[in-house]
Amino acid sequence: MNHHTPGDNLSVINRSNLHANHYTKSLIQEALRVHLFTPAEVDDLHMQIMGQLEQLLRNTETDDAGQAIDRQQDASALLQGIFFSLDTALLAHHDPMYALAQLQTGSVTELYYTGRKLLKSHYYETVALWVRVKHTASPYVPDVYTHTVQNEIRTVLRQWDPQRCDQTPPQYTYPLADEAWQNGNGIFATKNYLLALLAENRFCSHFPDPPAPADSPNLFSRYAVPVMIRAALGRFPTPAPLREEEHRALKYRLKKRRPNEVRMLFCSTIPSLLHDLYGAQCTPKDAQYCKHYALQLCERLMQHLAAEQV
Repeated sequence: MNHHTPGDNLSVINRSNLHANHYTKSLIQEALRVHLFTPAEVDDLHMQIMGQLEQLLRNTETDDAGQAIDRQQDASALLQGIFFSLDTALLAHHDPMYALAQLQTGSVTELYYTGRKLLKSHYYETVALWVRVKHTASPYVPDVYTHTVQNEIRTVLRQWDPQRCDQTPPQYTYPLADEAWQNGNGIFATKNYLLALLAENRFCSHFPDPPAPADSPNLFSRYAVPVMIRAALGRFPTPAPLREEEHRALKYRLKKRRPNEVRMLFCSTIPSLLHDLYGAQCTPKDAQYCKHYALQLCERLMQHLAAEQV
């Protein structure tokens, strides 16, 4: 005999059909598929969303400079912002059934402003991370790092609008060893990118700055070798971004590897990362210099780890 309880509905939702970058839409479609939503309820939600859009359009007839706004273009941007805010509010519920309950019992307007409040909170945290990244960066960072932090991220943060924010992750020039930051949407992608930059800054601070080559002192930044080491270590199956407790786990994993394995890992990482950072500017002679210095640092690192209690 089957005993149906409300908790059984948890197994009805197929979580693989829910997508974080279109959470509200996919949640509604899934609820409609398993008959937790009726077509009439979906139509009502659609009308509420369109009503919220119309309200925002009435409040934004002109831009900050007093110029008339392209209504069709602005409607598209505002609609993206509405769905991003709704997604953020609903994703705050780890259980999709609670998110569905919010859609059924709450109003779209209430959810929208809840999501906007959460997005603003994440935005302020992202700005604080940006400041920390600037303050912890080495004075020997390459130009591409400086351009990304000082120009690209600054522009994204200055232009961010809670009403018109979309979910497209921005593209940044400076390459990271860990590309998992791109899994985030919108402001969350920038936040993840800054967390990874902060971890890279912290990790590279453990290594001395290498001397510039005597024959080509200005060809590439002295910061390149620590970045390469960070990238090499990123190839280990360790969590990212690298936090303090994860740093201990990383050292433990390093101690479990033989020195030859670590040396081979460093050597295999250097050429590809040099190409990403410096392109055609880096000659084979420069790559050989970096490889030689990285191996020296590798030896120091292995000696330090061998003597340290983890």
